[in-house]
Amino acid sequence: IDLVENLDGYCWLTGGCSTAYIHRVTKSLWVNGVGRRERPVLPLEEQAYRIVKLLESGEITDTKKFMRNVYNNMIFSGLPEDWRPNLDDDDDYNRGELFIRS
Repeated sequence: IDLVENLDGYCWLTGGCSTAYIHRVTKSLWVNGVGRRERPVLPLEEQAYRIVKLLESGEITDTKKFMRNVYNNMIFSGLPEDWRPNLDDDDDYNRGELFIRS
């Protein structure tokens, strides 16, 4: 990694001076460098643990957040745009009522 530039300035988020570093990757660790990236598969124990934590926090039962995550995962996986749900125009989504359409 090469340092291209660093910028110092006021940051409203931290409430003071902050430094931003801009880097250029000179050697990638990605083996082939082309094609679709594969998401690593978690062990079943880790998947189960994460599901239980999400259920306990109530996060997995939030249908709007769930559908937003599904949409983002579909984009990450490279699925066609016409397969993705339209979250803005879907009345069932906006009401929080989701069901499988046949």
